[in-house]
Amino acid sequence: MKKQRMIWMAGGALLLVILVFVAVQFVSGMSAASPLTENEAVDIVTDRYPEGEIQSVGKYNNGYSIEFVVPNGIYEMKINKDSAEIESLMVIENTASDAPGKNPDSQKEILSEKEIREIVSESSGVIQSIEKVEKQNKTVYEAVISEDDLLVTKVLDPYTGAELSVSKEAEKDNAAPLTEPEAIDIALKAVPGEVDDVDLEHSDEEMYFLIEIDTADDREATVQVNAISGKIMSTTWDD
Repeated sequence: MKKQRMIWMAGGALLLVILVFVAVQFVSGMSAASPLTENEAVDIVTDRYPEGEIQSVGKYNNGYSIEFVVPNGIYEMKINKDSAEIESLMVIENTASDAPGKNPDSQKEILSEKEIREIVSESSGVIQSIEKVEKQNKTVYEAVISEDDLLVTKVLDPYTGAELSVSKEAEKDNAAPLTEPEAIDIALKAVPGEVDDVDLEHSDEEMYFLIEIDTADDREATVQVNAISGKIMSTTWDD
């Protein structure tokens, strides 16, 4: 009788262990994040571009490739199925009208630098600078990003934030800042004259030189030079 009781107790303990194991596996399975579905990927695009029209949805190794049309062009967005993050946004075709007498961008609103920064920050790397510039008589944003040992320059559509071009070059001395003479040389090439003062300034995300230059026509310019990339961020004049 005692032996039979021990057998029942051992069997009950084994059953309890099995039930606990099954429960743990069930909870783990429930808590694991499910990969992004195709419909969820499409929702990400339509939430960001409510005026857009989905043209096609394809798959690649890491997720979904979605082609869509907005008023000024055709774009392709790649979304990681595991993290639900946007990996890239590329222009396939610019369909803005170039009819004489019409400015296709006149009715559209340019994104703010803050909005562009949010778009750029979705990719890897550390943002060194973002500025609005004119290239080939068109306004674009230019973002400089440190990525591993590379300095990546992205030219972005000012209305959508889509990448128009990307160039990469080896980063100078692993992101070591420019020396003061190097910064002065860059500033003087942009504004010839005599250097009056040089300051190295820091902000939350950028480091730059402010170089005051007296010109031959008795004007004073302050040239802002990015201390990492060497790019001129701004030039202001005091008459």
